[in-house]
Amino acid sequence: MGKGVLLSGALHVAAILVLVIGLPSFVSVPEVAPPIPVELVELDEQAPKPSPKPKPKPEPEKQPEPEPEPQQAEVPPAPKPEPIAPEPEPEPEQVVLPPEPEPEPPKPEAEPEKEKELAEAPPKPRTKPQLKIPVPDQPQEPEKKDRLTSILRNVEKLKEQQAARPAEEPEPSGAQVRPQASPLEQRELVRIVTQHMSRCWRIEPGARDAQSLVVGIKVLMNRDGSVRAVKITDTSRMAADAFYRSAAENARRAILSCQPFPLPIKRYEVWQEMRFTFNPSEMFGG
Repeated sequence: MGKGVLLSGALHVAAILVLVIGLPSFVSVPEVAPPIPVELVELDEQAPKPSPKPKPKPEPEKQPEPEPEPQQAEVPPAPKPEPIAPEPEPEPEQVVLPPEPEPEPPKPEAEPEKEKELAEAPPKPRTKPQLKIPVPDQPQEPEKKDRLTSILRNVEKLKEQQAARPAEEPEPSGAQVRPQASPLEQRELVRIVTQHMSRCWRIEPGARDAQSLVVGIKVLMNRDGSVRAVKITDTSRMAADAFYRSAAENARRAILSCQPFPLPIKRYEVWQEMRFTFNPSEMFGG
């Protein structure tokens, strides 16, 4: 035990000496050269700048050489066409036409149906106009014409007795409808139109030769009884005679003011075109 204490103490002393004195150096230490100061200089600042090169002069533009005109190639002459021999025309074939069918006989018009439609129309109130109704150009029996004339005369006498309207109020002398209707239906339509027009037509006071101012007017009607167009038939006198023009305009205004006309719509194809004749001489007893 005493040896261990001694050995431990010796080691401690050796360690302390080493720390104090240091270990012996067995390797040579190289010498270090003294430091040399170095400055960094940029080359652009120190080097002389080269002189700028002169800009080269622009070369003049070369004008393009004109292209040579293309030579027109000679067109060889067209060969002459050989004459073609005309072909013989074929003989026309004879066409046999079939026999034409015989025309069917025209069907008779259904006159009773038209009179039946006219009878079904609602009756119009009777008035007593002083009218001269033109008879259409159709063959009629003289007995029927005389009967109609006597009826009109009786109506005129009754009108004068009752004095329902002053005598100086003239009425249109007549109206004509299309001839598709039967004579009975035509007379009924004329009666309706003239009776309706009698309350609208007046002669202008002071008109010169009023008896001769007979005005013919063509009227186109709409289905509702309104007037679509009014045309004066005697246009040459309308342009030349101021008094006739005034009478014609008066008749035109009367037709327009009287619309719509109370006509049956079922027979529109009959009365869609009518012709009026305004005759003032009836007022003066002519």
